[in-house]
Amino acid sequence: MSPHFKLPADARSGPNCGVTALAVAAGVSFARAWNTFATVGNYGRRWKGATFTHHQGPALDKLGIKWRSTVPAGGGTLFAGKGKTVKYFVENHTAKDTLYMITTGSHVQLALNGMVLDQCGPKPVDEYRSRRCKVSNVKVIETPFKHAPVEMTNKPMPEIAKAARRATDAWQGSTLFPHLFKEQTTPQNNHQLALF
Repeated sequence: MSPHFKLPADARSGPNCGVTALAVAAGVSFARAWNTFATVGNYGRRWKGATFTHHQGPALDKLGIKWRSTVPAGGGTLFAGKGKTVKYFVENHTAKDTLYMITTGSHVQLALNGMVLDQCGPKPVDEYRSRRCKVSNVKVIETPFKHAPVEMTNKPMPEIAKAARRATDAWQGSTLFPHLFKEQTTPQNNHQLALF
């Protein structure tokens, strides 16, 4: 599971599933996704966050996210999984480690590795509240989380930080300063006490 498959820190509740899906898929803040949709859809000042399916592609393009529509089976507008439930689509028509933007009626959600996310957060597909809704449109996100910040844990640790960690680890078992290491169990030996 990707560490980026979660709600943005500035996520808001309300009828904004499309904005939330764009924010997570692109790895941007909710505010940036909101502004992107507002620009693409030419929404007015009284806009509450609802989006149209035909604005999803241009919004993804504006953020530089590569995507593709699901390939029609036999031509036309039909594709494998159309009209099926979200649960069926996620279990039978998704690939591992691939992000999907799924539209069902007037709702948009993301699917990744058996998890589904909307403005309520990520859930396993079996626990997802809209798992029985019918799929009407699917976009495969080819460059997911493109603008997400790089996690500190993914970067190699500098040598000075490694040395500091080794020094800290060396003192963990010390019995020299019992008031600093309350979890120690062995008492000080006479050689340690003779140092004072």
